[in-house]
Amino acid sequence: MYLPCWALALSVVAFCAPVRGLPELGLVVSARLQDPAGKLTDIVAGEPIEIVPSLKASNPLWLEATEQLLVCVNQSGVAVVQRVAGKWQTDNLTGTNGIVCLGLEGVRIVIGLQNRVEVGTLEAQTQRLLGGRQRITIRRTEKTGEWVDAPSSRADLNNIQIDTVCPARGGSTFFTDPRSASAGGGLYVFREDGESKRIYVGESLRGIVYIDDTIYVSDLKNLAIIQLRVDDEFGTEVVSSIAMPKFAGQGPDGLALDGLGNLYGACKEGVIVFDEARKPVGMIPIRNASGCVFGGTDKKELFVTARDAIYLVPMVVQGR
Repeated sequence: MYLPCWALALSVVAFCAPVRGLPELGLVVSARLQDPAGKLTDIVAGEPIEIVPSLKASNPLWLEATEQLLVCVNQSGVAVVQRVAGKWQTDNLTGTNGIVCLGLEGVRIVIGLQNRVEVGTLEAQTQRLLGGRQRITIRRTEKTGEWVDAPSSRADLNNIQIDTVCPARGGSTFFTDPRSASAGGGLYVFREDGESKRIYVGESLRGIVYIDDTIYVSDLKNLAIIQLRVDDEFGTEVVSSIAMPKFAGQGPDGLALDGLGNLYGACKEGVIVFDEARKPVGMIPIRNASGCVFGGTDKKELFVTARDAIYLVPMVVQGR
């Protein structure tokens, strides 16, 4: 059985055979929400549901147009998760080995490999990924407004290790290098003109979310989420360091934001929810959580990747 094409411009795309079909409701996790202040029930509609067991994944990305979830599978490629005939189905995408992270803004998709960033339209990049063609970078020409192929060397980054990518304004891309500060670790920006620079020095930096002039980046070593203000030239200023509560188990990895401004951080013991004042509200219990993203109908489902499975959390609030 094969999945339908998820890029509108492609008539037929063949994936590998489905790994597994699961009941749509999945398996409800028995652990209860940690909600000491009684505020989490205004945010979360129910307990976590295991929809894909026995899959170590990270860096989830929701494709709203096709209602599919993309996840990176243990640095060995990309898998797509979707509802098919009332069941959750998982398929590996061909030609995606080496991809460690994904980012999406509108139709602009950003793909992170070990030491390279590729940027393009969703259509063009999908053709490259699924068609097994030579790796290319797609860049926009200001004169014609068309998308054209450019050499992949434009996106090669010397002495860089990429953990997470996040689209930024003006065609630029943020990414984190999780190594030590002395080895080059920190938050970087890769600009559309091909220049890259470190804009925040740190160690064990992981997930990124970006909204307006604010970047949140997870700091695994210091058990915190760093809030940065970024100017038009990508200069940064630390606004605050949001400490993780003790029950988190460790520092955060993947991050997400909802439409009300609440911040989510995936941690060892679960997904920590912070309110707009960046005070911890409670925790969604999912052991060894690695990433989270809003999706589903009206973006009222929170998908969480973990060391052993993928989970769905029904939400009251809508993702942004």
